[in-house]
Amino acid sequence: MESMVSTLHAMGVTNIFAALSLLISGAAYVVIGYDIGRGSTRPIITTWFIWTIVNVIMFFAMREEALRYDRTLSAQMIAYTVGTACILLLTLTRRGTWIWTRSDLYVLLGAVVALGLWFAMNDPVYALVTSLFATGIGSAPLWIELSRNPKSQGTIPWLMWWIGGLLGLFAVEKQNELTEWIMPITVFAFQCFTIFLIYRPVRASHTR
Repeated sequence: MESMVSTLHAMGVTNIFAALSLLISGAAYVVIGYDIGRGSTRPIITTWFIWTIVNVIMFFAMREEALRYDRTLSAQMIAYTVGTACILLLTLTRRGTWIWTRSDLYVLLGAVVALGLWFAMNDPVYALVTSLFATGIGSAPLWIELSRNPKSQGTIPWLMWWIGGLLGLFAVEKQNELTEWIMPITVFAFQCFTIFLIYRPVRASHTR
């Protein structure tokens, strides 16, 4: 994987993958927004609320990291931050599914701690890692819902996010640095698990 990315970077192809990742990931938010508008998808507000907060933290952490080491900000992160914020605003005007548990409060606390670590230690890597951890926990309400009803949260948008995440792996500029891989690999792993829950075979129940 590393040698392949090195070859692509040398050929200047990584910019193309970054643009495609941004385009496809951004378009996925338009598709799910349309589904929400027509009522075919009922988003889980708590998950989108947590994702929005965490993505904002990760956006500024990655922006700080990019400025410090003269790197390009991930196109994926731009799409995720703007997209989740727009979907959250849309869900607040529509009838979404509001599930608020104690674990959600812990996730929000983790996001606040991540922001505090960022300011206190002046190291955005701490904020990035903590926020990714919070993203996984914040996805729990979505995963629980998908385990019960795989088609309830939109199928096409998640397939588009999965493709965008895969393309994002090939858009990493400095493949020999771990910090460059943390966000795209972790987010892609979350997307793979979500895709599994959506498209997994579901046995039909039979009644006698």
